[in-house]
Amino acid sequence: EGMILSLERKTPEKALKAVREVLEPEPVCSEREIRLALWMRQRYFCTFYDAIRTILPAGVWYRYRQFWKLADYAGEDALSEKEKPLYALLSRGEQELETLAQAVPDAAALLRQMEKKGLVTSRTEGSRRVGDRVVKLASLAIEPEEAQTRMERKRRTAPRQCDAVDFLTRCAETSVHDLCYFTGVTAAGLRSLEKAGIIALRAREEYRIAPRTAPRAAEPIRLNDEQQAAFLRMLAECRAGEAGVTLLQGVTGSGKTLVYLHLIAQALAAGQGAILLVPEISLTPQMIEAFSAYFGDTVAVLHSGLPLSERYDEWKRIRAGLARVVVGTRSAVFAPVQDLGLLIIDEEQEDTYKSESTPRYHARDVAKFRCTQHGALLLLGSATPDVVSRYYAETGRYHYFTLPDRFNARKLPDVIIADMKQELRN
Repeated sequence: EGMILSLERKTPEKALKAVREVLEPEPVCSEREIRLALWMRQRYFCTFYDAIRTILPAGVWYRYRQFWKLADYAGEDALSEKEKPLYALLSRGEQELETLAQAVPDAAALLRQMEKKGLVTSRTEGSRRVGDRVVKLASLAIEPEEAQTRMERKRRTAPRQCDAVDFLTRCAETSVHDLCYFTGVTAAGLRSLEKAGIIALRAREEYRIAPRTAPRAAEPIRLNDEQQAAFLRMLAECRAGEAGVTLLQGVTGSGKTLVYLHLIAQALAAGQGAILLVPEISLTPQMIEAFSAYFGDTVAVLHSGLPLSERYDEWKRIRAGLARVVVGTRSAVFAPVQDLGLLIIDEEQEDTYKSESTPRYHARDVAKFRCTQHGALLLLGSATPDVVSRYYAETGRYHYFTLPDRFNARKLPDVIIADMKQELRN
């Protein structure tokens, strides 16, 4: 399986492998994502393949199955003692490599030897790890009155087909599954109606995404003076159209999330997209609840706790521009948001933003590179910033804003320093 990174016309220095099949009719990687993967290769000392597998969702990739069978002119004369068990298995018919490997040690190597002798042939089947979910829909292809008139003659000979046309007259476009369930018409009957030009059948892709409904309506965002001052200055940076990094340091409960919401709303109004990273999956539901209340179906969720199919469909929604706000954990930094204008990393000091598997990237570094590509603002939010971020803020490398007081002047919780050993003695 290969990926085309660039095209050029020249005579190759050595023989190239033939392209057996084009797996995707449309590119799965944009030019920006290819550049990001090349940068990750240099930055984190990984292969391009490792980088691109990290950027793209698992649902994009294919799994392969190899099948072997005896050649037409196969004969036992050229077989070695080790090859005879394989020959006996293949004489029953075509077998999958995995099945043969379980029965015979070193099956793959032996099969390659037999292939060189012309005794066996192989073929490979590829299939997506996650397929698209497609729903078939049926609707009337002609006016309801004309359809009823044409079906009147078939009341006795094809009553189920007549019931299906009556159903479509009342309910308009319906899924084929529901139409067959409620009327008893068969798939063959629907194909007959389609051939007669009475109904039209089409396929529609559906996204396998769990419904998200906000428990309460969104309240108007009201910022206090400190939040408003920080918001206006960060909004000016967003609208400048140049990449930059801002550190927003605010005590716990100072209302940083309200500032995030207000900034994202302004980015959406300007036709841009936004990404919000949170350090843990456990924090995602409360963020989704808040963001769905304000932005509805334009919010997408990406984290490792989602089923593979849901993550793949969310990725497709983002790529198609149907979802413009992404909330997720570390891997959401790679979300293919169109016209990215704002990328927020909440609790930016957390170690969970560092990947522990190859490539060992830091989401903050990747976010900086992506913001440079798009001319977007990177906003780092924290009550206790990373020492490097705080140093860059104090030396002027980052813009720096603070929210020193809790929202609505709420009192901070009392802090008690307790010696637990003494508590146990007591």
